[in-house]
Amino acid sequence: MKYQKFLALSLLLLVSCSAGAFEVNEFHSGMGIKRVKELLGSWNFDRVQEFSGNALVAYDFPDKGSYRQFTFIFCNERLVELEQEIKPNLKNFILMSSNYNKLYGQPMKVDATNNVLSIGEKNQLALFWRNGGDLIGLKIVLLPPNDQILSVYQSPNSCWQVPH
Repeated sequence: MKYQKFLALSLLLLVSCSAGAFEVNEFHSGMGIKRVKELLGSWNFDRVQEFSGNALVAYDFPDKGSYRQFTFIFCNERLVELEQEIKPNLKNFILMSSNYNKLYGQPMKVDATNNVLSIGEKNQLALFWRNGGDLIGLKIVLLPPNDQILSVYQSPNSCWQVPH
């Protein structure tokens, strides 16, 4: 009987730990940088660049118009943040936010900002959800001609604190 309780508790702990880890396509939190690079090989990005050992950016050149860009952030050589650029149009933002609402409920935080920069006015709307300990964000940034939609996944780590 003790063995069954221990097994049930272990399985529950394992499921609860893995439920908080993000997974986007075949990339998931905790993955090593070497494995991320291996998987990126099949994506055929125009360029994959490593920055200071803790950031990896994979992207297509702008003239393609594919809007494919992934930014991977590592802590202690493990993936803790993934940012994906999505084609910037309002329909994509609405569809994605609706899907996130279905998956994670209403956003825990909504942040709307606007600033005037030297190149024009920058407006941003960001929505944030929680999934276990993970933070999931969706941002639309309007700064013509370089509007952006970004999907962000961030896991708790020992390098910085994930925002509440």
